[in-house]
Amino acid sequence: PLLWEGAGAPGLAYLRDGGLVDDTIRRFGLGWNPDWRRRDPARWGLDGPAVHLARGVVIPCSVAGVTWYVKIRCFDAWGQPQKEAGRKYSAPRKDPAASGGALFGADELKGDGRPLLLVEGERDAMLATQELGHLVDVASLGGAGKRALGRWLPWFLPYRCILCLLYTSPSPRD
Repeated sequence: PLLWEGAGAPGLAYLRDGGLVDDTIRRFGLGWNPDWRRRDPARWGLDGPAVHLARGVVIPCSVAGVTWYVKIRCFDAWGQPQKEAGRKYSAPRKDPAASGGALFGADELKGDGRPLLLVEGERDAMLATQELGHLVDVASLGGAGKRALGRWLPWFLPYRCILCLLYTSPSPRD
C-alpha cells in the first residue's frame, strides 16, 4: 500500500517511467519500503540473523503461494534510484536442492501451446508480460541461475517453443 501513497511516489514514478502500467505493478505485487529497517526474521517465522531491509521498490517472487525471495531496487535519501544497486533477500530453505532461486513468473505460466519467452530479470519479465502476454508465456531465469535450472526444467516441458532473450554485460576485453 505504501507504493500508492505519498511516501512511495519516487518508486511509483520510477516504475512508470520504466514502462510499467499500474495494472502490471499491482499484478506482480510491487511495493515500497520507505526507509532502511532492521528486522528480526522471527517476526516472519524464520530463523537467522537480523535482516537489514533497504529503502526502495520491493519486488516479491512467489511460486505456488511460497515466497522464494524479495528484491529491493534501492533508492537514496533524495528519492533517486541508485545505479546498479539492489538487494536480494532469499527465504531460507531447509532443502539444499531448493537453493539457487526461483523462476520469476512461474505462477503465470499456462503451457497451453503458446511459446515460452525466457528473459533476464524480473523487470524484463514484467514488461514482456505486460506487452506480449497475450502472445507468449513469460518467465525470468534471473533469480534461478544455473544451479537451480534443473529444479525448474519440468515447468518448461509443456512448451514446444522456448525463446530466450538473455544478455550479459560485455567484458572489458570486448
